[in-house]
Amino acid sequence: MSLLNYYKLFSILFTFLLMLANNAFAQTFPQNWEQLSASDFAYAVDPFYDPTIKGTAGDFDEEAVRQHAANLFLQFDLESMPVSDFPVVYRLYRSGWWNLNEEQTSAIRTALSSRQDVWTGRPYEESLSKVMLMDWVDVPFERMSEEVINFFDAGGQFENVWPDDLQDYARLAIRNPQVIPADDFTVQWRGEVIPPQTGQYKFLIGSVNASHTDLDYSFAESMSVSINGEEVISATPTQWTSSSGDIQLTAGQAVPIQVDLTVKSTGIPHSVLHALLFWEGPGISKTIIPTERFIVPGGGTTGLQATYTWQNQGQDESIVRVDKNLDFAWTSGEVKVAGEMTLHDQLVANAWQYQTSTSFLDSLVDENGKIRMHSWTIDPHFSAQNMTSSQRQSFLEILLSRPELLDAFSAFRMMYVYKSYRFGAEDVALDVFGTWAHRHANLEPDFPLGPFLYKSNQGVDLENREAFFHMASPVTQELPAHADRLQDEFLEMPDGSCCLPVAYTLGYSYLSRNNLTAWTELLENKLANESLTGDQRAGWLIARAHAHEIRLSTRNPFVMPHSRPLDARDLLETAILEAEDPELKFILNKHIAIRLTAAGLFDEARSILDEATNLAPVERLGEIATWKASIDKLEALQMERQTSQAATANQAYVEKLQARLVKAQARGDDVAVQRYQALISAAQGE
Repeated sequence: MSLLNYYKLFSILFTFLLMLANNAFAQTFPQNWEQLSASDFAYAVDPFYDPTIKGTAGDFDEEAVRQHAANLFLQFDLESMPVSDFPVVYRLYRSGWWNLNEEQTSAIRTALSSRQDVWTGRPYEESLSKVMLMDWVDVPFERMSEEVINFFDAGGQFENVWPDDLQDYARLAIRNPQVIPADDFTVQWRGEVIPPQTGQYKFLIGSVNASHTDLDYSFAESMSVSINGEEVISATPTQWTSSSGDIQLTAGQAVPIQVDLTVKSTGIPHSVLHALLFWEGPGISKTIIPTERFIVPGGGTTGLQATYTWQNQGQDESIVRVDKNLDFAWTSGEVKVAGEMTLHDQLVANAWQYQTSTSFLDSLVDENGKIRMHSWTIDPHFSAQNMTSSQRQSFLEILLSRPELLDAFSAFRMMYVYKSYRFGAEDVALDVFGTWAHRHANLEPDFPLGPFLYKSNQGVDLENREAFFHMASPVTQELPAHADRLQDEFLEMPDGSCCLPVAYTLGYSYLSRNNLTAWTELLENKLANESLTGDQRAGWLIARAHAHEIRLSTRNPFVMPHSRPLDARDLLETAILEAEDPELKFILNKHIAIRLTAAGLFDEARSILDEATNLAPVERLGEIATWKASIDKLEALQMERQTSQAATANQAYVEKLQARLVKAQARGDDVAVQRYQALISAAQGE
């Protein structure tokens, strides 16, 4: 059976299992979950794992379930347990990891790294579970690669790898890899380039200037290109020039080329580091210069001689190798400079063949219209690095051709997809974001969930707002033309209403440019249009409210602004009056309730939701109870915080009194001693 037919068969089977699973997931979480064995609990909780928040969520006591998962996980001896336990252990870990501390995580990392498992005859799922667990706890890349290679050396076949895992395994399937162990490094590419036609050529590098400095963090990338000994491109952090002028070249006549890359950083983040080299010329639109157009110095081999240099413990180290061309998007932050790539390349090819096939893409939408995320968007910074620029562009074009697939994305997911896949495909990446935004033009705010629950005192609707803030940074600082495109092409919907995800992004963009006044004026001009009425007007009022709420926040483009949740309540109440659709009025009441909750006015928030009951469509009435449950959690959390803060303050007070008591005893001041002892007893409730 061919690989493609195998994967088609798997797709059919997967769809069938997904249908069964969806029926199972409709059931409530087991009432007797605390009495289940570790294995039964792991498989019972696994369907409730939500990749958008990287945690377990459902209609149950989430904190208790997470703690139980963590407790069960810690019962396993990771150093000596059989490999057959890994599927259970992995499921327990990802359900309970929030409740494990750094010391425990470090011990897990050490135990996994030290194991030398034999995979001969073992099921693929056991190997996968171990590797995924290693990835979660940040085991070094080289050690994870060794584990994947060991699986194949023990007889594992490409067909054993589940189709959705092909890209993840490809990332790791490098024999004897070496990752540059430093945040500062240089690369020099040298060789000759051979033009196919005589005429004027332009050389171009990537357009993204991701260099920035923020407090104790900095990332700086510089790049230069020289043709025939003359520098034609010089891109620095402060002046990123991405194109040369016209250069006359003769068909078939090789000319020397040198490209230099310098990276200085205090830590390479995801989705910023890249090295791309394009050209355009007679009959050639902008494209990555192909391998066959390069020859290494001295001839005989296609490609470019690459010298990677860095320091390790104060000593210079370097690797010289031949790179096919310059088409690197190190979106994972890992720069791999050595390793045998045969397995990697085959897995990438298999992944591309299968996961762009019509049958696979069709399988992402089940018969009930439920969308499953394409696996290349789950950890996009890993998947994008495996691709060429043309593949990243093609994948984005697939998403545009099947826009329903974008409905599986949260705001955070969409932001990560844009940042990871934009290299070599900048404009298409923005088109994907704009399309997603238009499909979520009236995006509703959310009560805090998961990790955002514990940040609920820092602002409104953080799960969405943080995503748009992090989207504003690349479109403002790194590709300013994209901020202009967002405003010109995607802010206003065809019916004249406001696209809220774009408006939120632009609000943060203008704020970081210290020009929020201009954004406010634009919104005021929209609202001054008398033809803008009803539901269309309500969206612009929401955007105006957001601008007002953040107006006093920091202008630092890398620090999330705090909003003032009740400063624009009048604008939202006006929007309720303007809106015509009862469901929109219902959603606007939710906007206000969320802001009241963020301000700690919990009873008033519940009252607003009670009033909104009459506006809710029948199918949404159940959501009100869920929102009230969120308010209850937030109120309890605030009380916990207040109790904890009071206890901390009281402890500090007691310690200060005790220090004064010691001094009074030392000087023999009996009156002071008695006074301090009485104060200490009172503070301790004695």
